[in-house]
Amino acid sequence: MAEDRVKELLKQGIAAAKAGQNQQAFEILQRVVKIEPRNENAWLWLSSVARNDQERIFCLKQLYAINPQHELAIKGLKAFGIDPTAEPKAAAATPAPDVPLATPERLRAIQPLVEEFLAQYTPRPYTPLEIEWTKKEKQRYGEATARRIQRTAYATGGLVAIAVLALVGFLIYGFVTRDRGDAQRTIDTRGLVTAGPIYTPTITPTPTLNPNTPIPSGLFATPTPIAIAGLPRGNELIQPTPTDIYPPIQQVEIRNALPAFERGDYLVIREISTPFQSAESRACYAETYYYDAIGRAKEGGTDNLNTAEMLLEQALNFETEAGFDNTCQDSPLIKAGLCFVLYQRATASNSVRESVLNQALPICQEAHNEDERLVDAALYLADVYLALGDAASAIEVLEETRNYTFGQGVRPNLGNLKLLFKLADVEVQRGNYEGALDYIRTALYVDPLSEPALKKLVEINLLLAENASSARERRIRYGYAAVLAEEQYLSRYPGSAWGYVFVAEGRIREGNPERALDYLERVLQVADQVGVDPLAVERAQALRAEIAMMQSDWQTALQYLNVLIDNAPDNLQWREWRKDAALALKDYDTALDDLEFLTRQSPERTDWILQEMQLLSQTCQYTSAIRCNPRRVQTTLTDEFIASLDEAAAAKARLYLAEAIFAELPADEEVDVSTLQSLAETVTATLRTEQTAEAYYLLGRIYDRLGEYEKAIEAYAWVIYWAERYAYPFADEARTALEAAQEAIET
Repeated sequence: MAEDRVKELLKQGIAAAKAGQNQQAFEILQRVVKIEPRNENAWLWLSSVARNDQERIFCLKQLYAINPQHELAIKGLKAFGIDPTAEPKAAAATPAPDVPLATPERLRAIQPLVEEFLAQYTPRPYTPLEIEWTKKEKQRYGEATARRIQRTAYATGGLVAIAVLALVGFLIYGFVTRDRGDAQRTIDTRGLVTAGPIYTPTITPTPTLNPNTPIPSGLFATPTPIAIAGLPRGNELIQPTPTDIYPPIQQVEIRNALPAFERGDYLVIREISTPFQSAESRACYAETYYYDAIGRAKEGGTDNLNTAEMLLEQALNFETEAGFDNTCQDSPLIKAGLCFVLYQRATASNSVRESVLNQALPICQEAHNEDERLVDAALYLADVYLALGDAASAIEVLEETRNYTFGQGVRPNLGNLKLLFKLADVEVQRGNYEGALDYIRTALYVDPLSEPALKKLVEINLLLAENASSARERRIRYGYAAVLAEEQYLSRYPGSAWGYVFVAEGRIREGNPERALDYLERVLQVADQVGVDPLAVERAQALRAEIAMMQSDWQTALQYLNVLIDNAPDNLQWREWRKDAALALKDYDTALDDLEFLTRQSPERTDWILQEMQLLSQTCQYTSAIRCNPRRVQTTLTDEFIASLDEAAAAKARLYLAEAIFAELPADEEVDVSTLQSLAETVTATLRTEQTAEAYYLLGRIYDRLGEYEKAIEAYAWVIYWAERYAYPFADEARTALEAAQEAIET
């Protein structure tokens, strides 16, 4: 496994070096030589991305020490004036101390290790005298009885050992067959739950984990639900009784249409509500306006939002004839609807309109204060608070509605799943994952079969694993908890594509991406079939792209990312991944398109800005895929911007700026010498921070224009030397320029 890991890291390091990502390549290759110090290729490539001459000489010396016949190591050292093949001068003999002495500090440092060793050490018996032991022929008193007892104990121990081995073998067989069964299950493309017995999920062991690794006690045991006052415990074998609708709906047709409305079929309610909204209507029922407006707002679009707001305003101002029902005027439900419409209007675009949120806030608060039992009012007010960055107030409002009490201590909303899910979401947004888990466990106590609750249980455990403080905690504690939650989901919904997605994500987070591929393929193979949740397919595609990125399989990553971005062009994570894959594949047109988008969305990301500037100033000179834009580079890389960067980033920015300025100099006209000298000084300064072939090639061209051919030859020679290892697109031009400079000197 270690050898495979080294090969994978070396492949990634070389790919990063070839893509010009020197810092990333340097870090990866450093890890390779730490694992395998005698890896020649790693030392060679590490020398090529070293940050300065001292590091480069060190890498070449290490390479020469491993292989004294390595031609590139010898050439490289000679280029720095070091001849490794020369006989070393005899050093003056210095008397060595008879015995190396340890300092008191070192003795104190190793004392705990010595004490630990002595505490665990069991000395082997030995005879200090030269005595030859012989077997006593005659037995001593009681020896025969003792031997019979000993043989009995051995036999019993052997039987116990056989039983234990058989049990272990059975468990291993069960694990293998079960894991294989998971991967071979088919997805229920009808979108229905496959009927079958419900079992208690068990732990999926990870073969790569050390069996002696201590695991926190009780971590993976299925906890016995603790009774919650006021909440009936749900039954896994019985569908929970639907909670009563509040406020009660007077129109039977609307009440019957609510299941379709919850599934997203808003037109059914609209058709029922329209007659009650006509001018001839003498009564006003809040639900006929509320559900119609909410449906329109969820569909989105300016026209729908305008119509929804108009309907709700009409309901609030409705005046009925004497003797007819009117539940619309001053209705908290109607005000809650208006709150939701304004929230949707405020968040309809990428940039939140805070002025509209402030307009919505008092209406939302009024609806909640007038009826604290109204769940929708609390949910919408919480959304407004979250959009305004006030998560604490969102929690407070949701808890007020959840703990609403009337009569003899009746709390009708205590187990309301919508409130519990929103509370969990808010805690996740605040980074309090353990608090979110508490709410989801309460939801599962109420309804053990709730699919949204089971999905959130998996997702939160995966977040805990992803944000664990150490790799050990991520794998042992939260990784296994996530696997347990995934199996719990699969046991209840064995035909759901989400189950396979969750298992795959758990395998990735615990460090086994290869084991995730089978599960993802199950989802991707039925992606186009009716009944498969498109969001599950999208998640599977994203995970498949993530694995490809981890494995440096850039073509596969690009394939999936193109599909994902076509459907969701605003996703920054996918854009960044595609940009990296495109750069590795030299698909500069795609990379530049993604970088332009990323820098617009996140102008604070200076690393993205510098990558874009590199494409527009350097890379563009050697490819027809993109055009150089020196004006854009010069307007972006201002003195103020460069001053805000760290030393390494500032050096890159100055180099790209020098490329842009040099590109605009007229080729056939005299150029001010001071301009060229300033450019030469800038590029020379950047080389003190990082040495790159592009910088040396630019420096050579600048010295050519100055007529300083010796310096130009020196710069071109550096490029040509490393071109033996790297396929620089300008290597041939550098050779031609070097020959021209030599001829200029001779003439």
